[in-house]
Amino acid sequence: MSGSFQSEGFERLPEAEKARVRAAMDKAWTSPELREARDRYMKANEEFRSAMRKALEQVDPGVVAILEKIKPRDGAFDSRNWPKLPPPEDAGFVSAAVHRLEMEVVNFARPESRDRLRAIHGRVMQSPLLVEALKKLTDAPPGERMERLRQLRETYRMAIVKELPPRGGNEPETRPTSPTPPSPLKE
Repeated sequence: MSGSFQSEGFERLPEAEKARVRAAMDKAWTSPELREARDRYMKANEEFRSAMRKALEQVDPGVVAILEKIKPRDGAFDSRNWPKLPPPEDAGFVSAAVHRLEMEVVNFARPESRDRLRAIHGRVMQSPLLVEALKKLTDAPPGERMERLRQLRETYRMAIVKELPPRGGNEPETRPTSPTPPSPLKE
C-alpha cells in the first residue's frame, strides 16, 4: 500500500497519522470483499474502455488512430495485453504465475525504475516466506492452486511493499516517532 496516496492532503498529515492510514489500508486489502470489489472495478473499467473506443470509432474513427500513437508500447498499465495464465493443472502454471507477479510490479513502474524493481522481485522471491508460499503453490493439487496463488500474491504484495522506498524517495526512510521540531527562524 505504501506510496499509493498521492494527494497533497495526505502528504500534509503528521507521520503518525500517515502510518495509521497505511496500516489500515494494508489490513483492508486482506478483505475478500475488497478484493472482489477491486475485481469488479477492473472488469467495469475494461468494459468502459471498450465502450469508449466503440463510441469514438462511431463519432470520429481518426481519433482512435491518434490515440493509438500515444498508447504505451510496452503494455504498461494495460493488463489486457498480458498472456493469460495457463490452467492450474498445466505444468507451466507455477512459473507463469511467478512471471505474472513480476509483470504486475514492473509494468506499473516508470521505465527508469524497472531494473531496480526486477532486482527487488528477485530478492523477495528468495525470502523464506515467499519460498514457503511458492512451495505450497507448487505442491498443491490443481483444485487448490488458485487459492494458493491468492495466498502467494498476498504474501508477495506485503513483501514488495516493505522493500519499496516511500514515494518520492530513493531509499527507505526512517520515520520519526515524534514530530520534528521546527527550525529556528533566521533573521
